Amino acid sequence: MIRRPPTRLELKMDDIKEYERMKSESRKNIFGNSPTHNSTANESGSLSSAAEPSSTDKRNALYARIGFDPKPRKPS
Repeated sequence: MIRRPPTRLELKMDDIKEYERMKSESRKNIFGNSPTHNSTANESGSLSSAAEPSSTDKRNALYARIGFDPKPRKPS
């Protein structure tokens, strides 16, 4: 194994801004539009039940993201 001095990594503000932008875009792609920007809010400001993603939708999005298949295997 060859020994070498550690490489210095520099983190710039542009890199942080790009990371935050990509993180917010990926969340929008997974969960759809955020509920605060959804147009189905009524006059009092609360969201209708159709605008809120259900827990099964969130769970399915999580399973798809991590590649988990909750179906039991068939015995062979």
